Amino acid sequence: MKRRDFLDSFVIEQKDNVLIDKTIPSRDIQAGLEKFTSPLSSKEAYHLLRRTTFNPSPEAVQAIEGKTADEAVALILGNGNETLPKPPQEKWTNTPEENPLEQIPEIKSQIEGVLWTNYYNFVNWWVYLMQRDSFPAIEKFTLFLTTVWTIEFTYDTLALIPSPLLLKNNQTLRRLRLGNYKAIAEEMTLDGAMLLYQSLYYSSGTNPNENYMRELMELFTMGIGNYTEGDIKQGSKVLTGWRTAPYFGQPGFKGYFNTYFSPADHDIGAKTFMGETIPARDPTSNTEDQVLNEELRVLLNIMFAQRAMPIARFVCDKIYRYFVYSNPAGNDNGVIEELAKIFVANDFNLKPVYEALFTSRHFYDEGNIGVQIKTPPEFIINLQRQLGISWQNSLMAIHNLEQELYDPPNVGSWKGYRSWISTKTLPLRYDFAKSMINSMTNKQFLSFGKRINDYQTLEKFIKNLEELFFPKQIPESRHLKYKEKLLQHAETTEENWGNLIETENDKAANGIKQLLLSFVKAPDFQLS
Repeated sequence: MKRRDFLDSFVIEQKDNVLIDKTIPSRDIQAGLEKFTSPLSSKEAYHLLRRTTFNPSPEAVQAIEGKTADEAVALILGNGNETLPKPPQEKWTNTPEENPLEQIPEIKSQIEGVLWTNYYNFVNWWVYLMQRDSFPAIEKFTLFLTTVWTIEFTYDTLALIPSPLLLKNNQTLRRLRLGNYKAIAEEMTLDGAMLLYQSLYYSSGTNPNENYMRELMELFTMGIGNYTEGDIKQGSKVLTGWRTAPYFGQPGFKGYFNTYFSPADHDIGAKTFMGETIPARDPTSNTEDQVLNEELRVLLNIMFAQRAMPIARFVCDKIYRYFVYSNPAGNDNGVIEELAKIFVANDFNLKPVYEALFTSRHFYDEGNIGVQIKTPPEFIINLQRQLGISWQNSLMAIHNLEQELYDPPNVGSWKGYRSWISTKTLPLRYDFAKSMINSMTNKQFLSFGKRINDYQTLEKFIKNLEELFFPKQIPESRHLKYKEKLLQHAETTEENWGNLIETENDKAANGIKQLLLSFVKAPDFQLS
């Protein structure tokens, strides 16, 4: 398929430099959440790995191919209680800076420079974890939650969130990646980075800030149409008084970067939220533990009790779009409804939802294979893991492909779907992939080749390579062109290929290199 043919079939309209498909692709999928019982083929194993991990590599496929979906998913998910990675013991993880907004312009600029450096230290550390993630696959599920519970490092164009707060947020979502969604809602409500980002840091009883309460319901839990403006106003009063200590000279009561309660800033009057009354309190009962248990947790309990199915549908819709099919007009609402019922029945725990989805016939249906565009982290990190190399430009590439980690364009997160492919980012994807391949030595190409099953038999070698890099089987005519290209650049015959690669001849390395360069130009290389 020619590049222009690909774009013509992919795009109906171009707007704001983004290629938009306004059609709904045909996905006549009859399968639901009934169990997928067959042992996983290599194709199905790759599909599961592409969607749930950053490691769709030959070795990872060998670990789950032939297992049941239940067995494979258990390996990938883990139990959720795994030890969290320890951040580097460096200043950026725990050192407060002065508040840049309180400084003269020259000092403000210097402090912001430090905050930017620390931000890049943090996101580089996270990319490092993605590059080395194995079983259980922790980082993909952590990344998913950051696309729901969004935090902008460069929030409101006014300030920059200190990296220790971003790190604490990241570790919290990593710890709760398979856990209880109501617990996530509580932790994020009291999260220092969220307090800054959503202005709860400045909210008080005399001036309640409504930003977070609105986003909590609209973007993080239940969606528009399930709450009133009155709920926002009353709920925002419940959330007054919570603070963090992000800047030097403001340690609060619990030290830097920890959340604490300021009684003087809390609204102690009665609140009526979703028709239920949260009683007033007097100054003697206006303590952190009492307000946490008798107001904040009560507010969340009311939300999750009164809006159980709207919340479940909202969250399961997010899960479906991220892990199955990102076109909101093409979601299978029947499957999402069944997932929502599972979510509610399991008290809003995420793991049973993931297990039901990733072990279902629906997930492995042909109509769901190869229909997602790789997100920037998937595109960059998956290719490194497949090639077996470490590439130093990963973060730069991910950000240039328009997914700046912990700095989405707005609180609504990234648009996703086909906005990942634009007239700007598609050429960059080609360039980054070629740069990775061109950085490899002949020894690395040969080492890569020998990781592929049946590498000594040319026909099987190329077929296995195609399965590694493309989610669907390619046409035979294209396969033959790839074979011809490898033989041409390796200057060999099909019969001699096994001897050439076994003796680690540089010509074999060149053949592999040129084949990979052809692969990354293919439209379906962009798909997962």
